[in-house]
Amino acid sequence: MNQWINRSHPQMLYIATVLCYFQAIMGTLPLLGLRVGGLIANDPWIYLFILVGLAAGGVGIANDKKWGWYLGLSAAIVQIAMFFVIFHLEWLGSELIVGFIFDIALVGLLAHSQTREYVKIWFR
Repeated sequence: MNQWINRSHPQMLYIATVLCYFQAIMGTLPLLGLRVGGLIANDPWIYLFILVGLAAGGVGIANDKKWGWYLGLSAAIVQIAMFFVIFHLEWLGSELIVGFIFDIALVGLLAHSQTREYVKIWFR
């Protein structure tokens, strides 16, 4: 049975799962015309990978799948890389810095040593 959230996960992994879903939902707003996204205009395929990777990664993590952890971490790292590729350092003084902080937090939560140990032991 698939689940969206696994409350038995350690706190860091639980928060990372919720953050994956949150970022995937917030990333769909430009597609709905609610916010201008520089990422879509530059490379829609990378943008799609990030959205699908975060959402599918969250589901995989919630269901104790190693592929979900790898996918979520990969999508979060690509998301950070795209900040530097597209916006260079222009985002430092803008409202984009809040999104960047969430991206860094997600990578930090997924790459933390406690999370990696939990994934190595319990995920299939």
